[in-house]
Amino acid sequence: MSSAGRVEVPDELVPLLGDKPHLNVFGPTKPWVPPEGWLEDTRRRLIAIAEREELAGHPIVVDRELYREGVPVAVKEINIMTEQMLGASTEKSGSLQNLGPLFVTEHRREPTPVYFSGTQMNRYVPIVPGEAFRDSDSPQRRDAVLAYYRDLLDVLAEFPPFAVRAGALADAHRRIIGDPELLDLHRTRSVTELAEVWRTRVLTDADRTALPDFFGAAEHLSWTLTGLRAVHERLLATAGPEGAPFLDLLAALVLRLGLDSPPATIATSDLGVDGVAEIRRSMSALRAGFDGQAWRQKLRDWLERAIVAGEAETARVWAGLFWLCATTFNGLPHLPKIPDNSITVAPGYLSSLRMLCQPRRTVVNPLVTRLATMDTPGTAAAPLAPSRMDGSAKHEDTGEFGPELAELVGLGAIKPRVARIHAEAKIEALRRESGLPPVRTRRHMVFAGNPGTAKTTVAKLIGRIYAAYGVLASGEVSEVSRVELFNGVKVTAAAAKAAGGILMLEIGHDNATSEGSREAVATLIRTMDERDDLVVVATGHPRAVAEFLTVHPGLAPRFPTTLNFVDYGDDELVELFALMARRAGFALGDGVLDRVRKLVTRMPRTAGFGNAWVIRNLLEESASHQAMRISGTGTPTPEQLRDLRDTDIAVPLSIVLAPGHDGDPMAELEALVGLREVKKQVQLLVAEARAETVRVKAGLSAGERSRHMVFIGNPGTAKTTVARLIARVYADLGLLGSGQLVEVSRGDLVGQYVGQTAPRVKAAVEQALGGVLFIDEAYSLTYSDYSGDFGHEALSTLLKLMEDHRDDLVVIAAGYEREMRDFLAKNSGLVSRFPTVLEFPDYSGAELVEIFEAAATTAGYLLGEGVTDWVDMLLADVDRGPSFGNGRTVRNLLEATVANQAARIVELTDAAPEVIRELRVADLPRRL
Repeated sequence: MSSAGRVEVPDELVPLLGDKPHLNVFGPTKPWVPPEGWLEDTRRRLIAIAEREELAGHPIVVDRELYREGVPVAVKEINIMTEQMLGASTEKSGSLQNLGPLFVTEHRREPTPVYFSGTQMNRYVPIVPGEAFRDSDSPQRRDAVLAYYRDLLDVLAEFPPFAVRAGALADAHRRIIGDPELLDLHRTRSVTELAEVWRTRVLTDADRTALPDFFGAAEHLSWTLTGLRAVHERLLATAGPEGAPFLDLLAALVLRLGLDSPPATIATSDLGVDGVAEIRRSMSALRAGFDGQAWRQKLRDWLERAIVAGEAETARVWAGLFWLCATTFNGLPHLPKIPDNSITVAPGYLSSLRMLCQPRRTVVNPLVTRLATMDTPGTAAAPLAPSRMDGSAKHEDTGEFGPELAELVGLGAIKPRVARIHAEAKIEALRRESGLPPVRTRRHMVFAGNPGTAKTTVAKLIGRIYAAYGVLASGEVSEVSRVELFNGVKVTAAAAKAAGGILMLEIGHDNATSEGSREAVATLIRTMDERDDLVVVATGHPRAVAEFLTVHPGLAPRFPTTLNFVDYGDDELVELFALMARRAGFALGDGVLDRVRKLVTRMPRTAGFGNAWVIRNLLEESASHQAMRISGTGTPTPEQLRDLRDTDIAVPLSIVLAPGHDGDPMAELEALVGLREVKKQVQLLVAEARAETVRVKAGLSAGERSRHMVFIGNPGTAKTTVARLIARVYADLGLLGSGQLVEVSRGDLVGQYVGQTAPRVKAAVEQALGGVLFIDEAYSLTYSDYSGDFGHEALSTLLKLMEDHRDDLVVIAAGYEREMRDFLAKNSGLVSRFPTVLEFPDYSGAELVEIFEAAATTAGYLLGEGVTDWVDMLLADVDRGPSFGNGRTVRNLLEATVANQAARIVELTDAAPEVIRELRVADLPRRL
């Protein structure tokens, strides 16, 4: 269990050896290293919950020496609930040991210090209901407070140190909200009465394991003693008997606390009355000459032997439960009470762990080197081959993965990440050979993207990198769909099959919540924690993967690395076609790639777009057409077999093309009916963009003006059409990568539960990257004042992503005039982020008639005499109220007319084409 110069330590304890940000709660909870940016992001989320408008009005009455004037009690409760969810009287270490105050540091009078050494005791004890409940509250505010605690706890429950306790308490609040009787009690009863309701009706027997301190001193003592006894017996068996029998340990602890006798409450635990009597007898034997400091040092020496014996994690748990036992004994018959800090052994454990397990450079006496180079009489000295820690041959870095990575088409954001993974694996191998502990202990990843974006190719490359440097035994990729892993047994079998390599888990949109599915997720989490010979890659569409990570609070933290595979651009798809064709042995004739490019530009980039799979299908269909062409020429020559011509390029039925857009989008804009002022504004925007390009080419810096816009107008006023044209114009100018338009509404962005909204917004933005994200009825994101509505979270997430991707994304927020102006006025910061507002007026009667004529002509119809006059009369009688559809109304009119015409001509089997194409006045409906 040791390497040169140090004792090996489990991966989960490596953070305790250095200064990497982490939280260690001594006891059963494992140390945790948060992802980068976690503290700031979580602080923002928690403060947003605490500063909801419906919670305002209760400034802090006490603790004014700690908090600024007027800080709402809900902010203070973030601190209290965070500490409570780590357990009553627990002992903590790490830079996040002061986590509760760190969350609210901006609201405290003095900045919260960050401790990188030592330990800290948690002095908070459970209080239910929380301090945010006041006797003077109205029923409506009580509802808001319940939702506040539920949402706050749900956020905490997403992260491993809080998952069990915060999850259980959040569920308790959910039970209250969902139970009419309990909810009515919480709306009407005093805080004192509610405390009794919690003890007798809210908390269930199932909560006793997760929240023993919420059930009173006796329950907490029983939970602590049973755990401490189990780990104590294990250490006695592995580290030696110097730790003393368990009851003797408790007797010495009672003496060290200065108590005359063991607390009577011990008799209610598994130790019973006989255990209390035995502790008394042991106290009598130990009392004479008992030296508390010497006893504590003896315990520290015993824990050092446990570390050397490979029981460092068990010793850490023992130190935590021992301290809980001390605080519980000291507080009985009431809740735990912090005793003299000289009783704790946790600081000594940390010192011993770092002394024994900290990597250090080996100091070699020069005599060793001199003797090693001397030949033994009668033999020749043989050179020693360098080897790994595991005895296998050292990998010679040939740089073989660089060219392979460079050859991949596109993947501009992925290649640097893979290069970094390559560098990490290489340095990790060198660290192992030098006896240093691993820096990265979790390599599980998320690959988010549409099909055909090279996710499997990249996974295989990473697998070979990890195999080459000894991170994984084989590096082979085993692919499995999540729907196949419908229970824990299937997960275990899949993990065993993939051992030594990468388990690539394809996530679909069916994130089931059945009992079997929950068991499968729990087994997956446990497998990821227990197996260091496996890397799990969760892959799928960004929205599907994001939703999967919210199924269980323990999933997201176990995937520290996310690679976003964006859709290929037009140039990259053409390059992929050329590459695939060359690999298939084809020689591309003149015009082939131009033909491919025209087809590619017409491929809609919707969710699920197949990317490379689409190009492969295109090549295979083209090869089929080539085969038909040359098969009738006798036996084709090798040159004919290789020759692929532009006339061979054909689209399979599986690819649905959008109408071609070979023309100038500005000319198409100008051809639209009406919209005179809109056209002028778009022309100014285009001129500004072109001027910006000229300035940059002249060496001037690019401007900082935001290109995001607001479109105001009633339905059917061509807002979406103009947005699509702007996307194409900006793509032609090089301001956007691909120029696609992605349409979304509130339902696509706002989740129903905590943790769903941000991933949905991110998925929509990622789909729109390189183009325009068009949000219809954008005002609906914030129209609800209900505390459980997540629209405001969607908006704040969107605004951040707009800033992050301002160089390759345009967001257009659209909706009715009054609602959109209120939307801009009520949300500070929106005006600056959406500097351009385009107003789309309703069409005049003449313009609507012109739209009818244009739509009919485009569809191939001829208008008979008097049709336009009748259309004008029909539209003049339509109510121009809020429900008026403008162009949509015209489209409905044309569809009704065509339907009537179909009924009229169905019997005209021998009629001339002109008759079939003609729309007559008789075909028009009598009214709209």
